[in-house]
Amino acid sequence: MVAMDEEEVVRLFLKDGFQISKDALGLVPEDTKTIISNLKKIKPRPFIITKQHIKKVLEDASSKPVKEKRTKEYNFSKPSVRVDDYVKELSIRYDKIKSLLLNQMASKKLVSINKITPRTTTFSIIGLVREKSSDSILVEDPTGEANLYFGDNTKKELKNISLDDVVGAQCEKIKERYYVKKLFFADPTHHFPLKQNI
Repeated sequence: MVAMDEEEVVRLFLKDGFQISKDALGLVPEDTKTIISNLKKIKPRPFIITKQHIKKVLEDASSKPVKEKRTKEYNFSKPSVRVDDYVKELSIRYDKIKSLLLNQMASKKLVSINKITPRTTTFSIIGLVREKSSDSILVEDPTGEANLYFGDNTKKELKNISLDDVVGAQCEKIKERYYVKKLFFADPTHHFPLKQNI
């Protein structure tokens, strides 16, 4: 920016209705238009501009916070979750925990739920807990679902079960109902919770 001579500065001030005093001329920076613009905001508006006016305008300008330029806008709102996303997440979680339970249940007559027939008397399954009552749970695997009941000996295990848990169950058929004889949980050091945005 080319520096203006004093005569040009005086002319600019006069053009906007100000008369600048001689002692104030030396304080006016190169950006004269900004100074004049800020002088117009002074109430009551002065006619003769002294060095005190220029100093005040310069101090006010230096104390104003610098405006930040927004280059990018980030949206941290929670993304919408579709049913498909939820089902996919449950499926991934089921598979991971199932792989841990398989090691514990390798010799327990493990079957998928759709392989349980009216003639099946003892079996083991791995399922996701969908419902829970005071004496039973409804579990499902990719092939179907089954109600599992708890007798007096195993009912205390119900307090350890939550909805969406993946559990293994060794079962026995008694009077058309499937009763849990033993429950299997994944190694407690391996926990696969649902993602936080679900």
